[in-house]
Parts: sequence; C-alpha cells; structure tokens
Amino acid sequence: MARAAPAQPGAGKTEMTELTTTAFAAAFRRVIEVYGLTVSALQRRLAAQQYDVSVNHLSDILAGQRRPSPELINAICRVLKLPAMDKETLHRAAARDKGFSI
Repeated sequence: MARAAPAQPGAGKTEMTELTTTAFAAAFRRVIEVYGLTVSALQRRLAAQQYDVSVNHLSDILAGQRRPSPELINAICRVLKLPAMDKETLHRAAARDKGFSI
C-alpha cells in the first residue's frame, strides 16, 4: 500500500507517533496502518474471536505505555491472518522491548 509523502517536514505526524518508545508499538502501528484499521475495529475483531481486550489497553500498547502478552500478539496475528514473517516481527519487537535479542 503506497502512501504519499507529507508535503512538509513533520506534516502528518501525530503526537502519539512521537511518543512511541517501544519497538513493538512501532511494529504494531505499521500493522494497524497497513490494514487500514482503527484500534476500535481491531478490538471488535478480537472480541468476535472471543479475545477480551479493551480499546484502552490496545491504545496503551500502541502508545508504548503497555506491553502485550504473547497470547495477545498471537490473537492479533490470528484475527488479521498475518503471514508468519509479520508474526515473527511482532514477537521479536516485543522481545527486544523486554531486553532480549533474538
């Protein structure tokens, strides 16, 4: 999915993007953007698959304020039908945030 570059430096950035401090938050943001989802839409998809997670919790993860469990990462990958490479990318990013290098 190609996107046009912002017209001027800093254009198109949101405060939340600038606050992202974790590798997982950055990778998660890319997934959300590529799939054209909102956090609410992702939460509804997860709920439809019997995974109980709040919009606030997902928003906090996206902002880098919370870390996801491996089970939540797997659930996100499952509901979005992410390819194995993208699933691995998300898990590796979460591991880096916890101080592991894989």
